[in-house]
Amino acid sequence: MISRSTCGVALAFAGSILGLAAGAGADSISYAFAEQTISGVTVSGATVGALKTGTDSAATLGGSGIAFSDPTDAAEAFLGAAPPAPQNFFMRYAPSLAAASALGTFIRGDTAVSPVISLSVVAESYLNGNSSPGSGHGGLDLTAPLTLSSSGPVTFSWNYLNDADVATSNGGSAQAVFKFNLTIKDLTGNVVFSNSPSALNLGVGSPPNGGEIIGSGSMSITSGTLTPGTYSATLSESADSFVSVPSPVPAPAAAWGGLGLLSMLAARLGLGRDRNEECFAARSRG
Repeated sequence: MISRSTCGVALAFAGSILGLAAGAGADSISYAFAEQTISGVTVSGATVGALKTGTDSAATLGGSGIAFSDPTDAAEAFLGAAPPAPQNFFMRYAPSLAAASALGTFIRGDTAVSPVISLSVVAESYLNGNSSPGSGHGGLDLTAPLTLSSSGPVTFSWNYLNDADVATSNGGSAQAVFKFNLTIKDLTGNVVFSNSPSALNLGVGSPPNGGEIIGSGSMSITSGTLTPGTYSATLSESADSFVSVPSPVPAPAAAWGGLGLLSMLAARLGLGRDRNEECFAARSRG
């Protein structure tokens, strides 16, 4: 007679196999969003010359994609089903995972520099059951000559708003990153001052899932003492989103493989049809 413990092992193994087969068909999701806007930029301690700006955007899915560039306002790079997010929409296109699911897989990146010196970048990516990795990107640079008539520091001030969020399920992976850097160079190209404030530089990843991170405030950065002369100051900003999900395992294949293993176990335990009936009887007697 088959013992209750032996039957328990067999039935538990069978249950785990069926669970794996069922889970193999579940869709994975991966979502990442990063955005940052710097506004109201002012400079004191130096005379500021003519601004030079550059912007770029990109979206990739499965190793191919699109990219744009422009001095002040690169076109939005968008991959996915219509309708695309509006140009210069520096908020979440998918305000929730439910909204993202309704939109389906999409990847986007966007950027812009406004005349009042407002710098905005955004990247947002969402995969739902698509095994191709994707990434969105928005980036920009603003460079201006600085002239100092006497020795002293230079102070830069601005307001900022940034946002990052990631979420995944069933083996998905996501990363959201925004970055900012201020650099001052002399006429020979040597860096004489550089600063990357922690409040303007963040990278978050999932798993594990966490809450949305929103930051805002005002900031001033003062260089060290600079000698009289001409310099160039550059503000660089970017946002990136990276998403991937595992390749799906067909449920039928998982189920057949599990049944094969279960058959081998049954043979090892001597569980034919009669033995199976005896096994269930033993479980009932317990």
